[in-house]
Amino acid sequence: MEKQDKIEIPSSGTMEGYVWWSDQTSPQVYEQGTFGGLESRASDNPFVIEAQLYDDKERVSYGIKHVDGHYIVCKHEGVERNAAEEQSYVAHRMPNVGGLVFRQEWVAEKDELCEGMEVLRPGAVVFVGFKK
Repeated sequence: MEKQDKIEIPSSGTMEGYVWWSDQTSPQVYEQGTFGGLESRASDNPFVIEAQLYDDKERVSYGIKHVDGHYIVCKHEGVERNAAEEQSYVAHRMPNVGGLVFRQEWVAEKDELCEGMEVLRPGAVVFVGFKK
């Protein structure tokens, strides 16, 4: 997670997701092949309130939120879709979207209460596209 004053995400033919601008009542939805890139400063008006984008080819997921005059950007690389680890959620104000799909990541950590063996702990919840 990184705090930034400017976001720049290049155009991609395999990116899908949504961007919600501060002057809009619903998010702008991007199916694969329609994303033309994203560039915005946190001080701009309108600004990005929230965005979730996933590039299937590059296996990169972006989660963006505007908080206290800055962008909080979570970039996850090497993310692959895996139905066993995915959760689908209702996409409010996006009528043509069947659902938002997120993948739970797990982190292996040594646990002293388990004789030092590694246990899996919940990690990031990462956007991996729309329900197909």
